[in-house]
Amino acid sequence: MDLAFVLLILGIFLLMIDFLIIFFRARFTNYQFYSNIALTYGSLFIIISYVIFIYNMLILNYSYSYVYRFSSNDMDMLLRLTATWSSREGSYFLWAIMTLVLYLIIRLMFSKFGRKKIYQRTFLIISLNTIALFLLVIVSDPFKLEAITSSNGLGLNPILTSFWNLIHPPILFLGFSLFLIPFSISLARLSMKSPYFKDAPEIVNFNRFMMAIAWLAIGLGIAIGGYWAYITLGWGGFWAWDPVETASLAPWLFATIFFHGSPVLRKTKINFGKEVLSVLPYISVIFAAFVTRSGLLFSVHAFEFSSANYVLLGYLVTILITTIIILIKNKSFKLFFSVEEIRKLTIPDLSLYISYIIFLLGSFAITFGLFIPLVIAALPEPFSIKLIVNQQYFNLIIGIFGLILIEASIFSSLNFFLSKKFNQIYLIAIIGFVLGALNTFFGLPVILFTLKGTNLDFIIAIFSPIRTTSNLANFVIPILIVSLFLLVISTLRYLKSSDIQKTLKMRKITQIVLHIGIVVALIGALYSTNLTELNSVTLGMDQSSSITRNGKIELKLVDSHIERELLRFKEKANLTIQIIENGNILGSGTVNYDTYRMYGLVASVLVISLPFVDYYISTIELNINDNDGSIETARFQVQILPLINLLWLGIVIIFIATTILIVVSFKLFKNSYKNSVKKKYLELEM
Repeated sequence: MDLAFVLLILGIFLLMIDFLIIFFRARFTNYQFYSNIALTYGSLFIIISYVIFIYNMLILNYSYSYVYRFSSNDMDMLLRLTATWSSREGSYFLWAIMTLVLYLIIRLMFSKFGRKKIYQRTFLIISLNTIALFLLVIVSDPFKLEAITSSNGLGLNPILTSFWNLIHPPILFLGFSLFLIPFSISLARLSMKSPYFKDAPEIVNFNRFMMAIAWLAIGLGIAIGGYWAYITLGWGGFWAWDPVETASLAPWLFATIFFHGSPVLRKTKINFGKEVLSVLPYISVIFAAFVTRSGLLFSVHAFEFSSANYVLLGYLVTILITTIIILIKNKSFKLFFSVEEIRKLTIPDLSLYISYIIFLLGSFAITFGLFIPLVIAALPEPFSIKLIVNQQYFNLIIGIFGLILIEASIFSSLNFFLSKKFNQIYLIAIIGFVLGALNTFFGLPVILFTLKGTNLDFIIAIFSPIRTTSNLANFVIPILIVSLFLLVISTLRYLKSSDIQKTLKMRKITQIVLHIGIVVALIGALYSTNLTELNSVTLGMDQSSSITRNGKIELKLVDSHIERELLRFKEKANLTIQIIENGNILGSGTVNYDTYRMYGLVASVLVISLPFVDYYISTIELNINDNDGSIETARFQVQILPLINLLWLGIVIIFIATTILIVVSFKLFKNSYKNSVKKKYLELEM
């Protein structure tokens, strides 16, 4: 048996010992000492095992099946590193290692509070879930040996030989691991039937802090994945409601529910609602992992079926059943208000409550769109069918719930002015709805005719360019623009105000800026998706052709190069192209059109990005000269996407604002942690 595999098994065994010591802590006079020894040595063995796993990949030790299947001699060190998490076995290992490291950090941070029941139960839950993840690693067996050692490997899928594969999976798995911490804390609190925990105030702030970091990490992972999909041909653009993409979105949505629901639910005296919301993201993480790795749903990101799927399914079912049992025993949680309680809410609180409800309903509706195809695909033959819910279903869900959510979120962000009866806000919001309705149901000709010759010509100048090919987008975009105007005004008024405490002021402004980022991103997504111009042109060498309706923008083929019968390629072609406007070169680059021996045709995309438009160019056909093998003509597909940079700008704004909010959350946790430690030392001195 391989040494690394033995170390892995031994490490898991010691983690189990650590779990049992904490569970039967009453039988030990100093259980923390023995628990720490088991955890330390168990973690050490597992980390050494993982280092050996990475080392084997870096030195191309083809005696291991994983190394043989996902590496080759022509891969550089960075590609070899990315290969360690580019398949099922490696991704499980990375996820489990990240979770273990987090567990070690938390045990070290809160070692002074190990006698408190809330921490003991939290440690037990984290430990048990960490062991479950390593069992997935064992079953998938990353240390399986090849019968015959080869001199070269099969190599990594060319689509995965991207810079973004270096950062997208680790960030996403970090988010997955981080969600386990709020899940464990909240499940421990639910099991104890005590909502206050006055003896452990630091863990309440820590729970919110960890949820915020997890929200940021998984959101960043999704955003990077969206950009990677955008620049990769065949992945359906930045978002295609692919089952794996959608499943990864679910934890982010449920974490967002936590942030919208917590401020409202904490108004009740005894309520575990926040704890219930804290457990949902991690449950959806396991569900997302099963969707990705089950092989039951068709997806460009999905893995093939494996026996490890049974363990993963058992893990998911166990978590669900355990959570449900704990919730049934704990009858103090409350997720919704009565009619009488709703009537007592202020307008900002009511808006926040509506946001929370809409997020909750929309998230479950999206999850339902994944769950039904998964169940049908899992049925025995001949009932089993691989199907995907149409994108229109998800777009409809986002359209219906998203519109209400946007307005409710904006009103909740404007509580400072609503309390001062800033009635103009209501008027502007109504104007947004009216403009959206006019733009949707009557179209621009009616608006132009109605407003012609009046004093409202400025409205034509603002809204005449916004009509798209989608009625839903036509209705939403004017509302988003008005909403953006409201949020900017709100930010400026907060900046000028002097009667608000400094920390609260910064927090409120940051929350509004976060919503500005969301609105900007949505405007960019709606514009680019529904105003895309698609053309195809065939070019010979040094030829150019118009790619826009007005004929001002041209595509030119500048150079080409083709090679045949290479080690991994049957054919490898590079074509250099330029985007030209009135004789001026706006941008240039190279597109590849490669035929791999193992993976077949893989065509790359060239994205020439300008401030207000992206030119998205791919090769769809080559015409080869039979005599000298040169490229005579090439056929290109060109997509023109206006204002897509607003999407990326909005995402950047969101993550900057979120980072600031995380810093604020960290300060709150830090202060409560210091106070608790100080109190602990005072108790010891007494």
